[in-house]
Amino acid sequence: MNRSIWVVTLSAVLWGQPQSEEREIEPPGRVARLSYLDGNVSFQAASTPDWVPAQPNRPLTNGDRLYTEPRARAELNTGTAAYRIAPSTGVNVDQLDDSFTRIIITDGAVHFRVKQLEDNESIEIDTPNGTVQVNRPGEYRVNVYGPDRSEAIVYVGELRVNGTNLGPRRSATMTGQDGRLDFAISMPPRDNFDQWSESRDRFSDRSESARYVSPGTIGYEDLDANGEWIDAPDYGRVWRPRAVAADWAPYRYGHWAWVSPWGWTWVDDASWGFAPFHYGRWAYYSNSWCWVPGPRAVRAVYAPALVSFHVGGLSVGIGAAPVRWVPLGPGEVWAPGFRATPRYWERANVHNTTIVNKTVINNYYTNVRTNNVENINRNTYVNQNAPRAVSAVSRETFSNARSVHRGMVDGGQPAASPRSSVPAPVVNDGRVIGRQDRQQQRQQQQQQQQQTQAPAPVVQPRQEVRNTPDPTRAARSGSTERSAQRPPEHISREDVRPKHVESKENRPARGERKQDR
Repeated sequence: MNRSIWVVTLSAVLWGQPQSEEREIEPPGRVARLSYLDGNVSFQAASTPDWVPAQPNRPLTNGDRLYTEPRARAELNTGTAAYRIAPSTGVNVDQLDDSFTRIIITDGAVHFRVKQLEDNESIEIDTPNGTVQVNRPGEYRVNVYGPDRSEAIVYVGELRVNGTNLGPRRSATMTGQDGRLDFAISMPPRDNFDQWSESRDRFSDRSESARYVSPGTIGYEDLDANGEWIDAPDYGRVWRPRAVAADWAPYRYGHWAWVSPWGWTWVDDASWGFAPFHYGRWAYYSNSWCWVPGPRAVRAVYAPALVSFHVGGLSVGIGAAPVRWVPLGPGEVWAPGFRATPRYWERANVHNTTIVNKTVINNYYTNVRTNNVENINRNTYVNQNAPRAVSAVSRETFSNARSVHRGMVDGGQPAASPRSSVPAPVVNDGRVIGRQDRQQQRQQQQQQQQQTQAPAPVVQPRQEVRNTPDPTRAARSGSTERSAQRPPEHISREDVRPKHVESKENRPARGERKQDR
């Protein structure tokens, strides 16, 4: 098989069809991060009927669902808004993109704070008998008591409830299938759930990291307590994690999950492990790994994992070849693992790192789009020779969402010059931010690679990967048999008006407000 045929075949196996026939897509630039869990919380991906234990740092997107069991709480963060989910609550992330968010509450309560609302942005909360739209940034709560009664509360800001505006310190009750409104002059008193939500807001407001990251970066609040910001001459202000394992490296302690439409997505084990793995770049500086955030002047754009994938040589056999990856360094172009539009290529890169010349991005896009093998094969990365930079696991470990650091093979170091395969490799012409000696090192490596590279074996993703939790986590949160259980049937498959089956066990008396969820 010649090299040009191999690249086309590789693309067909990885992404479902030949590149020449794929439709270019532009996925949203943001997701919802599962940023807090307390108690038993179930998760259902849009593409599977199975409910599994929810995992921190799991990105949520259109159609994904959560259910908090009694005495459990959770939090979703979309960058400009945070949604706190009370016990015994069902939530569906019905739609989430750069300009519109729609959350469906089938039962229970959600306290949410909107920090910023752009001119072209809309946020909507749906209940079984009403629609709540956010008119201004502020603090709000929505309670759902059943198919016939729900409540909207404005602490700060303004909502539009079933077409009628609702101002600060007021509440409105929606009743019946027609959503008839009953207004209250003053809002109900705050309960323990409100107080907990306010404490989460204070935690976010005090964050030092907000000064160094771009607007919309999800998860920056967790960096303060887990690392420090230092000055790096080449990169400016960078964040360095503390108290990590001796063999720690970016994209090593966690697992891979298949999340549509982005494909292979990194889910990190660390409590702080979201922002540094979906925004910015990593650099090895002053004998430690440091995260370099993206430019502050532009809104952050989410990426599933900012790495270059590699596969070992054919000498170990196609079926046994491990999957390898290396974190991208500052200024290096990330190649999406799907047929993305040129606009997405540019946004996903220039919003996450400083590109000296945008023509470099266009060259990368053209080489991947046309399977330019000669340029594809001339590829080196700043970090690939840094300590512990390259991680490697078997294809079985990779595709079945298993722990990377437990399944490491070959010490994670390449046996030969790395080959990019997921997505296809792209040319790196050296025009990146970094020291001159790094550029010279890359040029030397390119010359050594020219005559030694062989076609990379195929890494075939499963069409659906269930996000099976780490066994130790399952043991802590309860029996692993929960992965096969479904939450109560009031979480329906209908989109906008889910059916509701009342639960007498957790239902307040008619006319009473459910306190202290």
